[in-house]
Amino acid sequence: MDILFFAHNTHQEKYFNLLKENLPFDIIVKRVNFSICKAKKIDLSKKFQELENKYKGLTLTLYKQYLKIEAPLIYCFYKKTIQKYNPKIIGIWNGIKYPQFMINEFSTKKIYFENGFLPNTTQADCKGVNALNSVPREKEFYEKLNYYQKSLPTTLISRPPVRRLDGSKIDLNKEYVFIPLQVNYDSQIIYFSPWIKSMQQFFEVINSIANEFDFDFIFKAHPSDKVTNYQNLIKKAKKNVLFATNPTQELIKNAKAIITINSSVGIESLLFEKKVITLGDAFYNIKGIVKHATSKEELINILKNLNNWEIDKKLIKNFLGYLYYEYLIPSSWKNPTKEHFKKLTNRINQCLQ
Repeated sequence: MDILFFAHNTHQEKYFNLLKENLPFDIIVKRVNFSICKAKKIDLSKKFQELENKYKGLTLTLYKQYLKIEAPLIYCFYKKTIQKYNPKIIGIWNGIKYPQFMINEFSTKKIYFENGFLPNTTQADCKGVNALNSVPREKEFYEKLNYYQKSLPTTLISRPPVRRLDGSKIDLNKEYVFIPLQVNYDSQIIYFSPWIKSMQQFFEVINSIANEFDFDFIFKAHPSDKVTNYQNLIKKAKKNVLFATNPTQELIKNAKAIITINSSVGIESLLFEKKVITLGDAFYNIKGIVKHATSKEELINILKNLNNWEIDKKLIKNFLGYLYYEYLIPSSWKNPTKEHFKKLTNRINQCLQ
């Protein structure tokens, strides 16, 4: 058979079944379950790091013990299912997080799925998602393209917060740098943030340098973060360090610059021709498109020279155009269109080569 999709929740199962109905391949969709076999030792250190950013005390201890039992059972399910169906390619969501990362132990070709980083799009990549994706990293690649006159999205899709955001609505009629916080326990932080290991540390870095600048630093909590509380940080914040609940698009459009670790908000900010500074591993760490800081000292230097930074609008539009018209799959996986299925068919055929 051609494709074996592993689904880890109802949303993934629904989407993969839609692909089964609409793609011209022999497809099987399997909801991940448990099985027993002789399993290899599974490295759970990154998953444990995620849990440590999320839980404390007895809950953390019990969760770790449970995963030590669960992980081999899921690994065995993967192993037996792959051996049974012998697919040409495996489809999996993300591929970095637990337990999907165990799929990478098998030599079968893969295609990885994730939310798109531009409005109403989906990622589908044979190599990986986010920092592991196959997007070219060379500035020269984008200089040769001709997308700078093509239209791009101008409205972001707002995400309703899973709980009340810490902070307040702020008057944005002043100079500020916008800092969209990420999910403290997300794989983007656990795997792809070499020197900022938590949002609390991110805050401490900014708070420690804020006095050196005559503009504000405005944070916004991530709408999907279910557990991180910023009230203690708000109390510690210097006069020009604030936490906002304003709409993200509004915060981007009025900002002097954006500082992010590796969030998709960095990509969205480029849509509005903003200066973007990254602190972590991001696939868009490309010379001429963003500036990248690997330490607090480098960040300070970039911020002190913001007014001398002239963005290359043509290069950025070529980069965004490549993402929007070539790399990303059109329409969200939540509401796939005929064009979605058509482009995904081509992408899977590329992965099979």
